Amino acid sequence: MVALHGVLEGRETGQEVYSTRLVYIEGAADVFVVAIVAARISNVATDTNQFRLGFADPGVAAKTATEVAFGINWILNNNVKYSIDYADTFFRDGASTNGTVTDRPAESVFETQLQIAF
Repeated sequence: MVALHGVLEGRETGQEVYSTRLVYIEGAADVFVVAIVAARISNVATDTNQFRLGFADPGVAAKTATEVAFGINWILNNNVKYSIDYADTFFRDGASTNGTVTDRPAESVFETQLQIAF
């Protein structure tokens, strides 16, 4: 797996790697900071012996799965974080049509999360 992340806005405040130093809007209170942009590529490969020995069927179980994902996190304050993530997963084998093993269709997911800490 390869992962990359970076802080778009913020500052170090001693013990925290990135802070909830917020973006100022003239005449308004602190609003939010776009804190982290993250990207990840991961791959899962199964042992080919499980197919050869008959423990798994290549027409049902994928041999490899590769995921490409990215996300953005907004830190609204020290207690609230909102995340948006998107991921695509691509498969090798794992489907069968008329006895011919083919690749499973790719899967995509878009998810959001609101995290509140007390």
